[in-house]
Amino acid sequence: MGEIMVYIALVIKHLRLMLLLLSFTVLGGLTVYVYTRPVYYTRTLIERKDMPLPVTAEDIHKDSNPREILTQFNSPHLTERTASRFGVNMADKYIRRKFLKKVTYVYNLEGNIEVEVWAWSRDMAENWSKTMLEEFLSYRAEQRAKRRELFLKDFAGEMQRVSQKMEEWLNTNYAYQDSNRMATVKVELRELQAVPTELARLNYLMGELTWLESKLKNDKLDVVER
Repeated sequence: MGEIMVYIALVIKHLRLMLLLLSFTVLGGLTVYVYTRPVYYTRTLIERKDMPLPVTAEDIHKDSNPREILTQFNSPHLTERTASRFGVNMADKYIRRKFLKKVTYVYNLEGNIEVEVWAWSRDMAENWSKTMLEEFLSYRAEQRAKRRELFLKDFAGEMQRVSQKMEEWLNTNYAYQDSNRMATVKVELRELQAVPTELARLNYLMGELTWLESKLKNDKLDVVER
C-alpha cells in the first residue's frame, strides 16, 4: 500500500511539472503573438513581352534587357521612389529595416518576373509590386527624355561647329562681290543645318510611334487600356 502511494505521489508530481511547462509554453506563444509585429506576404507576376520590331527602344537606350530590369528593381533609388508613394521618405536601408522585411524579384521559366513581398504593412504588401512597376516605368521615361535632350543638344552643337567651319571655308576661298548672293547662301546653309537635327528627332518619334502602334494592336487590351 505504501509503494502505491509513493508511485501515485510521483505521478502527481510529474504531472504538475508537465502542466507547469505547458503553461509556460502557452504563455510564451501568447506573448509572441500579442507583441510581435505581423508580417504580410504577397506574390505577384509581372508579364514581360518582347515585340519583334525593326527598331526597338532597347536598341536605342539599352535599358530594357532582363539583367538591367532586375538591377533597377533592386536599386535603392527605386525602393525610395516607391516608398515615397506610401508616404515613407527614408533612405533605402531604413525602409528595409522598418517597413519591408524582404522583397525578391526572380525570372521564371516563361521569362516573366515573380515578385514576393514580405512587409509589416498590409497596404505596402498588397500594392508594392504595382507601385514599384509604375515608378520603374516613370523613371525610365525620365531618363530616356534626358538622354534624348542631351543627344539633340550635342548634335546641334556639333552641327553648329561644322557650320562655322563651312562658313570660314567659304569666306576664305570665295570672295563674293554680290552681298545679296552671300546672304542667300547663308540662309540656305542655316536651313540645311536644321535638317539632321530634325531627322534625328523624327527618327526617335517614329520608333516610339511604332512601339505604340504594336501595343494598340494587341487584342487582349480592353477599351480602358487602349
